[in-house]
Amino acid sequence: MRQPQHFTTTWNATVGGKEVGRDTEQGDLAVSETRFIPIRVIAPSEESGGKTDGQITLTATIGATTHHDSFALRVFGEDRPGSGEIAMIDPDGLTGKMLANLGYTTRAWNGEAAPLVIVGRNALKEDPAAAARLEPYVRLEEEQ
Repeated sequence: MRQPQHFTTTWNATVGGKEVGRDTEQGDLAVSETRFIPIRVIAPSEESGGKTDGQITLTATIGATTHHDSFALRVFGEDRPGSGEIAMIDPDGLTGKMLANLGYTTRAWNGEAAPLVIVGRNALKEDPAAAARLEPYVRLEEEQ
């Protein structure tokens, strides 16, 4: 017959090789009970556009059985604002607004060669002929 079990959990979080948090919790689990253990840490600040790898490890003992688990995490710095000009087919203007909020300057694509052309939301629905104008710039690779 299954019985309630005593448990102990211990977790440890590291970022960039430095400990940023740890905790231990004990208690009793009813038969078939699932217990969620919150893991809260204050991540170290990271430079804009940077990232640092980390890991959380957990050891849980339930009754006489011990489990170990770990998973990777990554701390990101704030996003760098975008920059540069992007040619667009964007009759609704929705995609252009989004890109402007990210720091890009947009202009209507006039059919001339451009390093990047964004096809905005519903652009081909609003202007089906745009697909034909884009065709010279699209390259399909066949599977071998």
